[in-house]
Amino acid sequence: MSKQPSVWRRKYIINLDFQGSFIQKSLFIAFTINVIFYFALEFVFIKFNIYGESLQHDARVKFYTFLKDQKEILNLTFLYVGSITALFIVFWGIFQSHRIAGPLFNLKLQLKKIKSAKNLKELSEVGVTKFRTSDYFHDLAEEYNQSIKHINKLLSENNVESLEQPELGNVEDFEAHKKNTTKKAA
Repeated sequence: MSKQPSVWRRKYIINLDFQGSFIQKSLFIAFTINVIFYFALEFVFIKFNIYGESLQHDARVKFYTFLKDQKEILNLTFLYVGSITALFIVFWGIFQSHRIAGPLFNLKLQLKKIKSAKNLKELSEVGVTKFRTSDYFHDLAEEYNQSIKHINKLLSENNVESLEQPELGNVEDFEAHKKNTTKKAA
């Protein structure tokens, strides 16, 4: 039984189109939320400015100095929190999209094995697949495995000689071979 590679040695980007799009959309959502909050706070500061205009001169100077300091602190906070959030979303997006793209990549490899089978014997040797426990689409793996078991059952129900048949290049060759073996069996 082969050992799974460690978390750090796995290849996490296996479908750049899908995973890149997934991460971009996640970043866009986070950016949109940050912009909404930023402008909400700007609105609050506009209200404070309006209030500051009603104060007397000495109080107004102190108030505007305080307001300016608070706005600088909040701007830096937005910058740092936004940067950290963006980094978190990129890493989260890589791991989450890997849990989606990984099983589909695995299934794609299994389907390529089926497609590359040159005869029914090779087709009967295609094995079942297994997804990691953290992956999505376990029902898809189960459906694929049931299909493979069904194909193997059908192949085993046919005579053993049909497993040793010559290479089948396309569907028409297979259909012609099937008709020939059916005539021989009758």
